[in-house]
Amino acid sequence: MSKSVTLRFCSKRYGRGTSKNVEIQYGDWPPVVMAWLWPALEQYAKDSELNPPHLTKWDVLSHGLPGLAEVPSWIAFTKIPAHALEMEDVRDLYMDIDDAFHRLWGRDRGALRSASTRAFLRRYLDELRPDGSLARAKMAFRPKGRAETVPRALISDGVLYDGGKAKEAPIGAMPHANAKELKALQLNRMHADLDAITDACCRELDAYYQACSVLDEILAEDWDPAFVSEVSCGLRKAGLKKHMQTLGAEERRALTAHYLQVETRLDTPFDNSYMGGSSMSPELAKRMGIAPLEFKRCLRYRLYPHQTVLIAALVVIQIATTWNVGAVIELKRSDVRPLPEGAM
Repeated sequence: MSKSVTLRFCSKRYGRGTSKNVEIQYGDWPPVVMAWLWPALEQYAKDSELNPPHLTKWDVLSHGLPGLAEVPSWIAFTKIPAHALEMEDVRDLYMDIDDAFHRLWGRDRGALRSASTRAFLRRYLDELRPDGSLARAKMAFRPKGRAETVPRALISDGVLYDGGKAKEAPIGAMPHANAKELKALQLNRMHADLDAITDACCRELDAYYQACSVLDEILAEDWDPAFVSEVSCGLRKAGLKKHMQTLGAEERRALTAHYLQVETRLDTPFDNSYMGGSSMSPELAKRMGIAPLEFKRCLRYRLYPHQTVLIAALVVIQIATTWNVGAVIELKRSDVRPLPEGAM
């Protein structure tokens, strides 16, 4: 029976964690790799049971480890007894891995797979030689590195226009007398731009709160049940659209309040057969101060706001905390608390 090991990996997306087991047979990879690497894989399997690495680690190692067969010095390296290994032997192997992987997969993927493979080997070599004599090999050569990328432009890198005319230069081309003045000007410009973004986001959130307050006002309206029933019965007649056009402002307001109140009652399910919303939604959306939506969407706007509202909240949190998008998305309601009075 062929030998096998099972590696355990984990992943997390939007707060939901999953795990994946990967089984490796001894014959899956070239013998020149498995003959030396098998004990390292067995140890890695034991470690992954206790502390599973992220699944992206396997995406890299599944190419890098079998790719050692393409490294010119690999066979010679595996023939050196562990007690006779020198730092220079490991350094030369690392250099060959870097060169071979860049040749096989290009500068970007090659560098990533080279770094992960070297880290895997270094971990096992530290177990073979716990005296630390081989650890210096990591610092004894300079890896080729991944592809150089141009940093994403900042908001402040753009030209500010007012009425079609350039109002302010990009942050890197601001007039200055010396480096100190340029640094101060750049800092002020970035703070001003962030303040402008924050203000825009806050206006979006204020508009959302205002729309929700309109829903609260409508929810609190008290209409005569007999009047509402009379208007509702008319909706079930033939020629619905034409009938809707004959309703007055008061009747429309009564129906709006009726359906909003029905929607919020847990004991009464929403009437999905109601089709009059296409005629009533523009008026309701106008009262709420939002873009026209379907009538049911307007009624549920508190739970399903525009995407711009969610983005505004996300950006405000990012500016205040410097967190990345993933960290903000994973934020739970229990993690949020009101600021002390007057604190900003």
